[in-house]
Order: sequence, then structure tokens, then C-alpha cells
Amino acid sequence: MHKDSRGDLETLLAPSANEVITDNQTVNLDQLPAGDNTGRQLEAAINEVLDEAEVNDRYDQGHASNERLLARRNFSATLHELSATLFAPKDEVSTRELVVVLEQLINTPFVLAAGKTYTLEKVLGRGGFGYTFLAKDADGAECVIKISRPADRNNMFLSPEATAAVEAKQRPTSSVEARARAQAYAARSPIVETAVLHELTKLGRDNPGPALFDAEFIANPNNKDLRVGVIVMERVAGKTLGAYLEGEYHNDQEHLKIALQLADSLAILHERHIFHGDIKPENMMVNEGDSGPSLKLIDYGISMLAERQKKQIERADNRPPEDKRPPVSYARRSSNAATARYAPENEVVTRERDLYALGRTLNDISDYTSLTILSDLKKLSAELRAENPARRPDLHYVSTKIRAMLRKVELEAAKRQLNAA
Repeated sequence: MHKDSRGDLETLLAPSANEVITDNQTVNLDQLPAGDNTGRQLEAAINEVLDEAEVNDRYDQGHASNERLLARRNFSATLHELSATLFAPKDEVSTRELVVVLEQLINTPFVLAAGKTYTLEKVLGRGGFGYTFLAKDADGAECVIKISRPADRNNMFLSPEATAAVEAKQRPTSSVEARARAQAYAARSPIVETAVLHELTKLGRDNPGPALFDAEFIANPNNKDLRVGVIVMERVAGKTLGAYLEGEYHNDQEHLKIALQLADSLAILHERHIFHGDIKPENMMVNEGDSGPSLKLIDYGISMLAERQKKQIERADNRPPEDKRPPVSYARRSSNAATARYAPENEVVTRERDLYALGRTLNDISDYTSLTILSDLKKLSAELRAENPARRPDLHYVSTKIRAMLRKVELEAAKRQLNAA
């Protein structure tokens, strides 16, 4: 580990307003809403993922060399042993204990299926459902690895009565039922995130997020139903939007191009029935290239896959594709204080929540623009933050407005050049 790694870990693990630890202390169980990610909809997909994990286990046992099989078993045992401490309730483990466990994990080679090996370099972040690490593959190429809290397959599915209540979008009737829903959501979250990243990776260069390289759900050697999710994804280059805005000077064109890319990225997600749920500057990476700034959205840890209601989505009418709104999907409310500014109280992960967060982000960007577009950008931001979610404009409208601002700025620049000549 690097010389200052212990200090970095202690800083990361210190209690702060930005912490997103989803355990019994921070999830508001009584207000947990129903949702697609806890209903019957994803059951087949989840079973398919977990069954495939078992197939991988059996394949390795039949084809791996004794040396690799032993390394994989040792890794599985170590990962589950360390995860038990990493995801223990906050009042049961000290910061010092967490630092020691993270150091052990960083020094543990990650042995995945088919002989893929990764080495953790350092901790990048800690979230509600896992830890993120900077890592390298066997060839030395950088990637990001996210480790989820251990999930028991038996906790992923609700009783028939509870499932029916979820599908009817009914509130939990007791704290026991609410806790069961919360456990099911937490257990399924890494599988949903994997499904989202897989869907986006198929877009190739048009992918608004990180590419998915690998994903495995590694069984506890003593309990095959208990698995830790390991998601390996692209490391997105650049700096966060907040750091980009507060860095060196950028002109209005650059700011508006970032805003337009953000709106277009959300349109790509929503067209595929994906709601990000945690849109904020910390989850936007800006890479400054020769052709201008490019933006990607990261951290799909609380994202949602909405139910595909084809009759609603594919209905033939005269609206352009951008105006065809996907159906609403419900998820847990975020308890993250940092996210709270970008998500209205009592709103769950929906298309409208993403729009509100977009409005907040546009307001942040407007603080760095000139008077030429300041009022226009502030007005658009206010529309997106309408108290009534149904009154928030769609992304086609947003993109049209931003493009109009961009033309205005370019016209002003051309006038200045002409006058200077």
C-alpha cells in the first residue's frame, strides 16, 4: 500500500454528511415504497444470474488446475470473511478495525472465473451497497472494482402475499414487512446494477456510463446461497463536474456542451427504462479532450430498471421519440445527506427524480456562466425543479432549450469577433 494509505482510509471511513450506509440505522423502513426491484418482475433475471454463478463454480471445479482452484477457494473464503466486518453495523466495528480489514483486502489477489486475476490498488469510495476500489488486471490496465455487501439468495424473494402487495404498489403494513422489503432490495441491488451496466455497455461508444468488464457473485465456501457481488468496470478518466467547474476558467460554450451531454445521457437511460436515481456533480466525470469536454455518468448503485410496459412505450402517436415517457418505477428513498439536495424529500427513484437532479445540476453550472445565458439557465433549472413532478419538462424540451442557448452564445461570440475586426 502507499505510504499515506492508512490516513486516506481513516479519512474515508470517518463519519460525514456524505455517508450512504444502508443498514438498519439509515434506511427509513416505514416509508419504503413498493417497486419493480422488489417485485416479481426481476425474479427470473436474478435466478438466471445466480444460477450462472453456480455453473461457473462447477466449471471451475471441473476444469481449473489444482493451484488455481485452491487460489479461488482461498479468495472466496477471505472475501466473505473480510466482508462480514466491512458491512457490519456501524456500532459493532471501529474505524481502526475497518482500516485493517481494507488493508487486508487490498493485499488479496482477486481470483475470478476463468483465471481472471485483479489487484486492488486503493479505496475510491464507500456507498450504501458496497466499496469501490481502483484496481489493475493481470496486464496492468486500470479498472474499477465494486464489492457489494453479502447477499443471501433466500432473502431476495418475498412471500407471495408481500410480492402481490409490492406489485400493487402498496406500503408495508408492518416494520417486519418493511424490513423484508429493504433486505430484498439491498440483496438485489448489485444484480440490478450489473444488469444496467450490461445494457449500457452494449451501446459501445454511445454508452453514457462506464463499460462493464466482468461481474461475479462469489459464494461463501460454507454457504452457497450467500454471495458477494464483484463488479469490474471501466475506470472513467477525468474529474468530477464539481472539480471541473471550480478549476480553471471555462467559457459558456463549454458549460452548455456539458449541460447538453448530461441531458442527452439521461435521455439514453430513460429510453431504456433506466432511472439513475443519484444524479449529482460527484457522479459526473468530465474529461477535457482536444475536441472539448466529454461527460459520463457513474455510480449506478441505486439505479432502477422500470417495468417495460410496451403498450405505453410503443403506442403509435404523433409525439417524437424523446417525448415518449417510460413508465414510473419506484425504489427506496435515499438517506444520503449529500444526495438530498439533488432529490426532493419523499421522492423515490423515478424519471421525475432524475429530472429534478438535472435541474439542480444546471443551477450549479449557471453559477459559472456569463450574464448572456444566466437567466435562461436559471429559468430552465427552476422548471425542472417544479414541486409537482408531473410538471417537470421532458428531456426533448430541455435539450432544445440548451441548444438555443448554445446558438445564442455562439452568435454573441461571432458579433464580438466582427466588432473586433
